[in-house]
Amino acid sequence: MTRKIVQTVLEEAEYKEFRKTSAKAKKSLREAAREAIQRWTEETAGISPDDPIFAIKPVSYGTSRASERHEKIFYC
Repeated sequence: MTRKIVQTVLEEAEYKEFRKTSAKAKKSLREAAREAIQRWTEETAGISPDDPIFAIKPVSYGTSRASERHEKIFYC
């Protein structure tokens, strides 16, 4: 896998907070930055159509009134 270098400029206060938070998590600045980028990318990209949740097959309980039975079980 080819890796790329990403650089940015931070204000002094941002850098100090980032450094402090990284140290508290026992991570290098590089590890913390990579994790932040990965999280931001996942959150911003939205839902992936390849997500396994979309491969779940529906379950049939043999009745069209199954939701009423669920309500009685869970909420009564």
